[in-house]
Amino acid sequence: MFNDSWRGGGTGLGAYTLKPRTASEIALTLQGVTGQTANLLEIKNVGGTTLFSVNNDGNLSFSGSGTITIDATVTDDLTVGDTLTVTGATTLGAATLSTLTVTGATIFGTASDPASFALFRQEVRISDDLTVTGQTILSGPVIFGSSVVIPGVSSFADGTAAAPSITFTTDLDTGLYRAAANQLGFAVAGAVELTLDGTNLSPGANDGSALGVSGTAWADLFLASGAVINFSASNYTITHASGAVTLASAATAGGAVALTLTPGAHTAVTAQVNDFALTAHTITVTGGFTAQNFVRLNQPTISAASGLTITNSATMSILSPTVAGSAVITNTASLSVGTATGTASTIANDSGSTFAHVSTSTTTIALSTTTQVTSACFASAAKFGIITINQTGGAVTVDNSATIYVAGAVAPGASVTLTNPYSIFVDAGLSRFDGGITMNGSTIIGVSSAITGTAGTALTISTPAHASELAGTNIKIQASAAVTATAQNYAGGIVQLQPGASTGSAAPGYVDFLGTSGTTKMTVSSYGANDTLIGQAATYITYFGIFAGPPTLDFAILRTASSVNYLQVAGAVTTAEPSISALGTDTDINIRLIPKGTGVVDASTSSIRVKRSVADVTTPTDAELDATFGDPTVVGSGFIGILDDNDAGTASWIVWTTGTAGEWFFAAGTKAT
Repeated sequence: MFNDSWRGGGTGLGAYTLKPRTASEIALTLQGVTGQTANLLEIKNVGGTTLFSVNNDGNLSFSGSGTITIDATVTDDLTVGDTLTVTGATTLGAATLSTLTVTGATIFGTASDPASFALFRQEVRISDDLTVTGQTILSGPVIFGSSVVIPGVSSFADGTAAAPSITFTTDLDTGLYRAAANQLGFAVAGAVELTLDGTNLSPGANDGSALGVSGTAWADLFLASGAVINFSASNYTITHASGAVTLASAATAGGAVALTLTPGAHTAVTAQVNDFALTAHTITVTGGFTAQNFVRLNQPTISAASGLTITNSATMSILSPTVAGSAVITNTASLSVGTATGTASTIANDSGSTFAHVSTSTTTIALSTTTQVTSACFASAAKFGIITINQTGGAVTVDNSATIYVAGAVAPGASVTLTNPYSIFVDAGLSRFDGGITMNGSTIIGVSSAITGTAGTALTISTPAHASELAGTNIKIQASAAVTATAQNYAGGIVQLQPGASTGSAAPGYVDFLGTSGTTKMTVSSYGANDTLIGQAATYITYFGIFAGPPTLDFAILRTASSVNYLQVAGAVTTAEPSISALGTDTDINIRLIPKGTGVVDASTSSIRVKRSVADVTTPTDAELDATFGDPTVVGSGFIGILDDNDAGTASWIVWTTGTAGEWFFAAGTKAT
């Protein structure tokens, strides 16, 4: 009907079918001309609206509200201005550059008939909904102007940190990429910041990204049981176990503080604040065991390759608080155990129970060398250094201070009886005090114990000065009183002062009684095997009497230097007589009894009393004898007196009386020639 070509324009009516004559012929060819601006092909509806057109550049344009179904391969650009539904496999682009631009809702495939969509080498620009139900392969960039729903699987190129596969229009070097097999990389500014595999989420480099920033922090951190927080390749770890956390540090050259708590400054404080607190909790015991420690510091070990010295070491060191500004601390302590406001400890006591605020256990120390230890005190359960009190603002007086202070003995509460309340209890061993001991109104009770001074140094027990001489007893050593029991009577205790015994040619020790000036007033020592020597260092008088206030003297002994003769007073058994004997170096030794003034030597009231007096009398009279010796009723019966004449000794009398007034008798003596 037609020639091979339509050379003129026009409108044809009717249905046309164009078939090639051979398999190599093209059924219909629309070819533009030079400068072609109009479309090569347009398809219009009955109203003349163009539904589909192809321009000289090869662009296909679809318009209208109808549905366009493509079951083919698009090898060039595809622009969708409205809804596009693709139910078959679709490939956009090949060796040449291709672009998919979606400005309307576009659906590739459905749930019952999924489509496969592939875009190569160029980009996808989406400004409206794009739904791909089947597999999607995009080799170029994807630009979304609206939401994307991909029910199926989408595949992206591996990408790199510098050019991630999933990125953003205005930030192409930030996004996601495949870092390695089964590993997802997160790139920021062209550099890897995070990698995620099946086991770990890691920063792109050591000491990389931070978890949160100041002011923008995570709310909570949840870790599984047994989790480990690891610092610097196990240099320091925090390990969780059921109900416990363990902090562990690796060996560090030069040493390091394993744990430091640095509290910030507390402001506007009106009540107690704790920088570190262990809250009260309960331990339920289902089986007995030896010890329970709520805070435990295990034993550290100090090792050295050679004989290096560490002057001081401690498992725990605590410094006391200090003040600043105008603050005042009433009671300051480096370590406080128990508080007045704390809950009282309840003890299920039995006969062997004990309680101690501070307790040190029995400890064995192993010495690693054989060098003799000569320090003042090598081993001690507690050691207290010297406290030095300084004042920077001026002079100040501190009334009382002590390295160890005990407020008092244990006090009984309601319904409690304390048989022996002590302030200090030393159960065994010697107690050594190189310094002095000051006691005010105190008592020392010894039970098979000893107070021992340093060798070569006197042990001195002294008391402070009193306001008056009658202020009270200074030093009292008292043994226990006698006890009368049902089955046994116990005598009173014995106080013993025992000097050291002699050995070889060395003399024994002695007990000295000193005067107020510190000089020896009386010495008690051994004298022979069983005798006791009481003496003085110089010619002093030893007095015996009552010394409560001004002394009342009863007896005195005058020491004579280099004396060789002395008195011995001996007791006697039944029917025998006690005696006073003169002993000493001389063969014959007299005993002199010398009264004072007109006094007499009075053996007893009813026996002989002797008195010697000197008076200038011719013949004694009753009045003269009364004046000289006293009234007979006073001197008593049995009195014998010797009256010397004061007149050149020409006469002497012996006088006596019956004890009755006016009854004096005398006998004259004649001077021998």
